[in-house]
Amino acid sequence: MKLRLGMICLAAIASLISPAFAFGRNPERQKLDEQTVLRIEHDWLKALTERDRAALDRILAGDFMNSTWKGELRDKRQMLEGLAKPVRYSQRLDDLKVNLYQETAIHRNRSNRSHPDENSLH
Repeated sequence: MKLRLGMICLAAIASLISPAFAFGRNPERQKLDEQTVLRIEHDWLKALTERDRAALDRILAGDFMNSTWKGELRDKRQMLEGLAKPVRYSQRLDDLKVNLYQETAIHRNRSNRSHPDENSLH
């Protein structure tokens, strides 16, 4: 029983430590990758605000999905179609964070929109 419990504890510790080794990267390369993800995020916001369909089409993957602040899901086609509507707000990104896991990047931010007819941010 003690051996089995010891093996379970060892497996649990290994599962906590191994991601650090599996996802370990050259710090300089990681910084460059993080900057690339952030640049793409800013390019995406610029394409949205400037209604640049070609740029947005290049940036978004074919299986892209976006969730709105209302919880609605939009795919790439819906995002591109939405560019036909005029922009009635300005938008900025705050608290940008990037996590890299081998070939996967997870980006989080807080998106703030200002409407010209309102004094509040959304």
